[in-house]
Amino acid sequence: MAKHTQETLCFHPVNGKTVRADFNGGELSSDFGALLLRETATRSGLIPRLVNAIQDKRHQSYIDHSMQDLLMQRVLQMACGY
Repeated sequence: MAKHTQETLCFHPVNGKTVRADFNGGELSSDFGALLLRETATRSGLIPRLVNAIQDKRHQSYIDHSMQDLLMQRVLQMACGY
């Protein structure tokens, strides 16, 4: 029977750190689901499309976080049950 699974999954870096998943054990995280969702949202282009659909009426001098960052955070929070 042919083997159809990847040995390693590579994700976009987080704060300059490499993020990868392999299935050999080692250092484990219970937050992997959030990383997988973030990667899916990043690769699908979902968040930028949402940003383009929302008119941002905030005053530019008061903005600390981009609409893209805020939407990504909220989507992941909802998916994680927060």
